[in-house]
Amino acid sequence: MDRRVAKTKRGLQEALFELLDQKSLADISVTELCERADIGRRTFYLHYDNIMEIFDDYLQDFSTQIESQLSHQPVDAETLLGIFNQIFSDYQSQFQIICLNHRQDALVNKLESMLFATLAEVMHIHHHKIATLKYITSGIINVYVYQINHPEELSQTELSYEVGKLLESDLTMLYR
Repeated sequence: MDRRVAKTKRGLQEALFELLDQKSLADISVTELCERADIGRRTFYLHYDNIMEIFDDYLQDFSTQIESQLSHQPVDAETLLGIFNQIFSDYQSQFQIICLNHRQDALVNKLESMLFATLAEVMHIHHHKIATLKYITSGIINVYVYQINHPEELSQTELSYEVGKLLESDLTMLYR
């Protein structure tokens, strides 16, 4: 991608998240977004048809970034959990905005798929244990989403501890 295009798209994403910190996605206009990003409406429409496409681009970029972090190092279950804890900690405000705007489904599905595929590969899961692994990965990701939507009920530290204990217990179940 051309550097200018990448810079424009990154600027629009940053402006969108700044505005989403103040109001809902439905209340943001293209004009307001363009002013915040310091670009013209014509430039906006060269790249996007609507604001939702920026959000979708962000989700795709975010998924790619997570996938990249997972693929650059050999991982075991404990290391993988550490990576996910770090990702959710580093991007908690973005996750909150994504969840508040009810756009987390695609990201959650992608994260579940990545976690499932990585654990299946690392742990050499046999086909008769696939349902159990799917159950485990779905639960782990949904606990993170719950914490994002209810930070007052579960701190990041408590989340890390609880998910670690759950994973330890779940892995025991996988190897029975």
